[in-house]
Amino acid sequence: MARRIVPLFLMLMLFSGCSGLPSRATLPAPTTDPRTEIARSVAATVESQNELRQSVAATIAAVPSVTPWPTSTRRPTFTPAPPPLTILSPTETPLATDTPLPTATAISAIPQAIASKTVNLRFGPGTDYPVVGAAKSGSQYNITGRNQDGSWLEVCCINDKAVWVAKSVVEVGGDLGVIAVAKNIPPTPIPLPTSTEAPAATAKQKDFGSGFPQIGEEVEAAGWRFKVLGVEKRKAVYFYDRSYIAQGHFLILAIQATNLKPGTSYFAHDIASYITDVPANTYGESSKGSSYAQWMLNGADSLYTDVNPGVKVRMVVAYDLPDNLGDVLLSCGDALKWIYLRNFAAMPSKDK
Repeated sequence: MARRIVPLFLMLMLFSGCSGLPSRATLPAPTTDPRTEIARSVAATVESQNELRQSVAATIAAVPSVTPWPTSTRRPTFTPAPPPLTILSPTETPLATDTPLPTATAISAIPQAIASKTVNLRFGPGTDYPVVGAAKSGSQYNITGRNQDGSWLEVCCINDKAVWVAKSVVEVGGDLGVIAVAKNIPPTPIPLPTSTEAPAATAKQKDFGSGFPQIGEEVEAAGWRFKVLGVEKRKAVYFYDRSYIAQGHFLILAIQATNLKPGTSYFAHDIASYITDVPANTYGESSKGSSYAQWMLNGADSLYTDVNPGVKVRMVVAYDLPDNLGDVLLSCGDALKWIYLRNFAAMPSKDK
């Protein structure tokens, strides 16, 4: 039975082969192995890199070679030849000697005036000229001139101005023979006002002042004997080329005083002086006006100059007073002394 079935099955398959089984011509192509494709891709990449290397090598070979920059050639260092060695014999060895100190003449060819103590420096060659400063002991000044007899020396400088000092109070370094007479010796100073310069008093003024000491009369008070030598009325007073101008006018007094006390003192310490008018108004000293007037009028002393016992001094003091002031007196304060100075408004001004 089985043998009959097998041939039958084969026959059925044979008759249905055209429709049921695919033909050989329509079968799909066998699929490529993926590993084969990968291997091909890798081989192509390697071949492309090899070609690139060959191209780069050919390019580099075509570039011309670069000539290196020449290096600087160092110059040879000059080495000076050592000086020949000289050997001195014992007799040829120089001995060290002391270098002399420079002398005053070597330092400056200009003769010097050297103060041996504190000395006055004046505006001109003489004690009649005002004191413009002082030189301390040891101070040195160049000598730039002298007076005719050489007793006074012009020296430089105080406030950029030449001043004068007595030769007798300084030591001179250098040759005075090279110093000529000064070309610009100041003129003789203005004399101190005296009693003869005071204006004449009228009858009315004489009546008022008859009870008081007058100009030129001596007075004693508080350990001093003094008198007013004279008076001046000025609008301005001077110090060198500088001026100081009063609000009204300056009344300038020249006072001569002697210290009667047993010790050194100064006038203003013992006597408070001021100007008094008839209504009893008082006017104090102009400090700056006084200092300028002291320089201008012979270099007189001030009310504050120290005076030794028995010594006589000349002092100058200035008061700035209103122009319309009438009769005035110098009041001596607690000493209760007054000196009649005449009518201020009637006095002529020395500036005119």
